Amino acid sequence: MRKNKGAPGIVGVTIAKFETRLDDELSRLTVELESWTYEPSPARRVEIPKPAERVMASIGGYIEKRLKRVVNRDRSQGARSDRVKFLGLTMVGDTIAISRKALQAAMDKVNELTPRGTHLALETSVERINNWYLGWSSYFAMTYYPAQLKKIEAHLRRRLRAHGRGGPGNRGGEEGRRTRNPESRLT
Repeated sequence: MRKNKGAPGIVGVTIAKFETRLDDELSRLTVELESWTYEPSPARRVEIPKPAERVMASIGGYIEKRLKRVVNRDRSQGARSDRVKFLGLTMVGDTIAISRKALQAAMDKVNELTPRGTHLALETSVERINNWYLGWSSYFAMTYYPAQLKKIEAHLRRRLRAHGRGGPGNRGGEEGRRTRNPESRLT
């Protein structure tokens, strides 16, 4: 303890103070050990920061001091990059991808914009979809996985085809059905 310049323990006794009472402390310790009544005094607990906490402290300090921005430490976290979602994006290796939660929210939005059995004209639905999808796809255009955008687009096409048919299972709607001419059987 003397070599590493140790701090006083939990009871606040320094090495110099302990040395002045060394004989008394050793005799007390001997009696307690022989009578089986010795109980060590508690050690001072020192919290060792985890690597993620050190990284957050470092990055948080940089953002606050150098960039003059406030870090919301309640909503911030230090974790593996593939486990963190940031504004609907996540890291996959060295690439950026749309998070599962953001993709599901987009699928739900498509369902909301193309309700089954709606009274809206197809043109109105397409206009509403275009307004939403243009902004959404522009925001997520930085993804390295264009298949994620294609998945949303395929879902949109399915919903619009169902809308144009008058719903699932109705092939072509009223105007698209073939009607038999009763006179065609006569010849």
